[in-house]
This record gives sequence, C-alpha cells and structure tokens, in this order.
Amino acid sequence: NPNYAGNAKGDKATVPHIIVQTVNSNIAIDLLENGDIDIWEGEADGGKIDQMRAAADAGKIKFNEFERSGYGNLTFLTDRGNTKYKEVRQAIAHLMDRNSFVQSYAGGYGVVTNGMYGQSQWMYKEKGADLESDPNMINYQLNLDTANELLDKTPFTFEADGKTPWDKAKADEEYSKNPDGFDYYRYDETGKKLQVNQYGSDESPITTLISNQVPVNAKQVGMEYNVTAGSFATLLDYYYHPKDDAEYTVFNMGLSFGTPFDPWFQYNSKGSDNMTRTNDPKADELTVKLRQTDPDDKEGYLDTWEEFEKWYNDYLPEIPLYSNQYHSGYTARVKGFDINTPVWESEYQINAMSLDNSKK
Repeated sequence: NPNYAGNAKGDKATVPHIIVQTVNSNIAIDLLENGDIDIWEGEADGGKIDQMRAAADAGKIKFNEFERSGYGNLTFLTDRGNTKYKEVRQAIAHLMDRNSFVQSYAGGYGVVTNGMYGQSQWMYKEKGADLESDPNMINYQLNLDTANELLDKTPFTFEADGKTPWDKAKADEEYSKNPDGFDYYRYDETGKKLQVNQYGSDESPITTLISNQVPVNAKQVGMEYNVTAGSFATLLDYYYHPKDDAEYTVFNMGLSFGTPFDPWFQYNSKGSDNMTRTNDPKADELTVKLRQTDPDDKEGYLDTWEEFEKWYNDYLPEIPLYSNQYHSGYTARVKGFDINTPVWESEYQINAMSLDNSKK
C-alpha cells in the first residue's frame, strides 16, 4: 500500500510476499532448519524446544524465548453432569501428578500453577510469591486420601443399591485383586454412578498423559473416569454446544489471557466467553470489581486480583496444568524479529521486519 503512513514508529513493510501455511508441528523445526519456512512461533513442547535450541547452537537458526501469558488446563462444565459438584472437580485435581505432566510435556520450560495466572503477568511478578505461600491457597497434588475425603462430601457415598455406604477398604481390596476389572464405584441414593467423561484432542500429548494416569487413580476412590480422544473440531463442538445431559463435561484445552487481564469474560455469569458455565455470586462480584478498579489504583487492583485467584483456586472451574515458556524460531535471513513477549506477535512486528537474502 503506497499510501500507508507506517506504524507508530514510522516502520513500513518491506517484505514483498508472505506465505502463511499450515505446517505439521512434528516436523516444523526440521522445516525451519532446512529453510523451508522462515518463522515458527510459540513452540511449547519441551522436546521440540530442545531441538530448536540445539539448531540455534549449531548456527542454523535463531530463536526468542518468553514466558506465556496463559496456561494449559483441564476445563469443566460446572452446571451439568457430575462436575457440577465442586468437590468432584477438586477430587479430580488430586488424582493427577501435574509435576509429571509439566516435565513430560514442557520439559524444563514450564511450572505448575494453582490459579488463573501466568509467569509473564505483572500481577504475578508482584504478588505471585505471596499468593502461592498463602495457606488458604490449595496446592493440588496427587493425593488419593484427600480425593476420597472430598468425594465423601458429595451425594456419591453409597454402593450400587443406593443404601449401603461405600467402603474405602472394599475398594482397596477390589482394586488389588483385579485393577482392570474393577467395578466397585460410588453411587448416589438414586443408584447413579459417579462417572466423569473427558474429551481430549487426539493430537495433544496431554490427552495421553491424563488417560494414562487419572482413570487408574480414579478407580481407587470410586470414580469411573473415562478419556476419549478425537478431533479438536469435535472437542470444540462438545465444549461450546453441550446438551443438557452432556456426555462429556471435561476437556483439556489452553487459555491465553487478554491484556488488560479481565476474567469477567470467562467467569462472570454474564460473561461472553463463560464456556465453563460458571454461575457464582462471588465470581460475579470480583470480576466486576476488577474491571471497575480505578486505573491509578494499582494496589487496589492487586488486592482484588488476589481475592479472585483465591476464589478460582477453591471453585476450580478449570485445573491449570502448566504455565510454560514459548520459543519462537526464525531463519538467519529474517531481520527485526524482536518478539519477546506473548502479546506482540509477528503480525504486529511485520512492518519492522526485513529479509536479508544473502543469508539464505
């Protein structure tokens, strides 16, 4: 566009042609090394990051790294199915070893969190340490005893007849004798089984990690936990358009936080992106209070942010699995790829980027 005045700094585009294409993520770093593509952004897989860094050490490519403003998560429908019970959601969080998830998926490039926050957020940098050391914040770790205690607070405290109390000792005995054929689950007084179904993308390694761990642990606390893997498009259909008697009420997803941080969209009962169907007066109060804080009242905003995080940690509309680092790789001929923040991507930087074809 010869009439384009440039961006705020006066930068004008110099790259004559841009090809945007779908790339198989399994070979993306190979394509980058070979010069078949020039940019691969936002890599999160620990193994692929190691490959990217090794290629950079060998002088084949360059990369930028930055902390993610978001996380990978397990998200619930909180208004239907058995995940409508907070204690069921909390129990599921105690059926997984999230540290092993982080290590298996993100390698050394991620951390476990217990709230709706990421390492790159200014609120976390200022108050994250205080929040994580707060005794009122639940540190969700693999703990079958705690999961059992939580489930004892739900209606699912009986055997299949809806009368006989469910017995942990019987469950332990049944599981030790026949873990694969285990069939001693919790039921409510109407004879409804404590069953939870998750749908995960078959392209996500997190789906595999969860299916290898949670269903086995869930049996030992009387919960039947099933994981189905399929296309991401199907997952989104189940997630965005659940039926009243939804078959799946748990999904492994990811979420990137907006700037400014405004969780009203996700957790206010009137929020336009409230896919968890959260409807809680405390969430309504805090999310409105956050967005109505005077822009000059930094401390007031931080105080409300901490209150919100404590609400999230208890209500648990989602289980945060990991908050990780992103790595973006690029070839030597790309100049001006000064991207080191999650909120400034190549489409915003393109005016300041150029190509040195002598480096191809």
